[in-house]
Amino acid sequence: MDGLIAFLFLIAAIWFFFRAFGGSGGPVRRDVWRALARRFEGAVDKSRWRGASGVRFRYAGSDVFVRQSARGRTVATDAWFDWPDSDLRLHIVSSSTSISSESVRGLRVFENPRDPFHWRFRVFANHTDRADGLLGETVKWQIEQLRQHFPNRGVEIRVANGRLLVRKRVLFHQLSALERFTKDAVRLYDQLLVSQADGIEIIATGTEPSGVIDCQICGQPIASDLVRCRRCGTPHHRECWEYNGACSVFGCLETVCVPARDGSIPG
Repeated sequence: MDGLIAFLFLIAAIWFFFRAFGGSGGPVRRDVWRALARRFEGAVDKSRWRGASGVRFRYAGSDVFVRQSARGRTVATDAWFDWPDSDLRLHIVSSSTSISSESVRGLRVFENPRDPFHWRFRVFANHTDRADGLLGETVKWQIEQLRQHFPNRGVEIRVANGRLLVRKRVLFHQLSALERFTKDAVRLYDQLLVSQADGIEIIATGTEPSGVIDCQICGQPIASDLVRCRRCGTPHHRECWEYNGACSVFGCLETVCVPARDGSIPG
């Protein structure tokens, strides 16, 4: 009897430790998810067995799901988005990151030895011409931002079956790091949409995203007077754009901005 009680106590202790420190449902992690959900005006996504497991919110007409996973030695923080082109398959991965042959089956390697981006990333696609069209300078710059955040951790970008996955192979435990990853993923999604729409069509006819958008110059939320770069679509305060005189994205160099339809962000 004593042995059974000791065994049950050990199981309970292991379960408590996992909940508190090892799993995504522990008290600290639950608070982090809740704070992230508030930041992006979303909701905590709950698992029956593990409590809080991620955050869902709406952005630019897409359902966005941010979550973390750990399978064996592979850990990852993921952001999932809807993608308008269900025919495209694209896989971008850091050169130092291992991938399975199954994940790129049926895809062709897209290389450009003269482009430093291709020194740091491997690109696979079923339509290399469309992949080339998506990988403009602002998109590549945003992917570099993801790489530089915890630079020794791999980055993966996947487009398949009408979904976009932005993955960083690390588990972020602090709200600041998880929030930065989420913002970088959202900005990459923005830039990819602009490239997909081939220029300014998405700016002229699209709906401004709900939720919080930060100005790329001052870093503060844009509550009103929002403008976007005509070339890459990056959002700014109008006053910050006029102060800077051009887009804040490195290498963009656009000097013309396009205002939001009503100059504000709908709530």
